[in-house]
Amino acid sequence: MVGFSETFEIAPSVINQEGQFVISVKNNKKLDYEQIRQINFKIVTTELGINKLTDTADITVNLVDKNDNKPVFARDVYEVDMLENQQPGTKVDKVRLSMDNALES
Repeated sequence: MVGFSETFEIAPSVINQEGQFVISVKNNKKLDYEQIRQINFKIVTTELGINKLTDTADITVNLVDKNDNKPVFARDVYEVDMLENQQPGTKVDKVRLSMDNALES
């Protein structure tokens, strides 16, 4: 593997003649959609025989956003004046909330 070997790993590391391997997450610290949307790296195979022939393949991992942001209200305080004896179902106020931190600024 060329690049991101601290993030991904390949198993098994040796295949005789023909087979399959799995690329899996080794360390998820750099898998943050807010920091990086796409990870590109190469995998390399090398023949163990006399010729040491090689081949490469490009790997692209597209990260998908997981909603890992805390909910944020548009305002810290909501204050409403309301007449007494309101009927059930009377709207009191509208409260805006965001889970994508777009309101934080």
